[in-house]
Amino acid sequence: RDLHSFPTRRSSDLNRRRGCTLKACLRQQVQTMMNAASSGDLHQEARLLAAAPEQVSQADWQLFYEHIIDIIARDIDDLTSADGRPARDPKRAAKALVAMVAGWFRMQLFAEAVTVGDAVAFGERAVELFLAGRSAW
Repeated sequence: RDLHSFPTRRSSDLNRRRGCTLKACLRQQVQTMMNAASSGDLHQEARLLAAAPEQVSQADWQLFYEHIIDIIARDIDDLTSADGRPARDPKRAAKALVAMVAGWFRMQLFAEAVTVGDAVAFGERAVELFLAGRSAW
């Protein structure tokens, strides 16, 4: 699986070393996800996985999902701890953010074509909404 276009632990570490804020890091991670989701490459990979045996497809997507969740949870954990208000459950918070953007994207595909600009704009709004609910996570 080619995960080069998605968030990586290395890019996440680099963001923190550069003094990236929680908002900026999450926006960058979500923008990367939305750009990749809007590209034909991810759609092609999804079609290939759909043709694979169910166990292979499910295991591959599970690894992919866990990879993204781990990176975002790590940013949430590190950056909320650094500002003195640590998240109670960074992994659960990361899952909520990913579910919000992935759910929007999936529903939009049923309704109309999704442009990269629309996807990125929603991703930015999703981060704003997510951060507004910080006291819940």
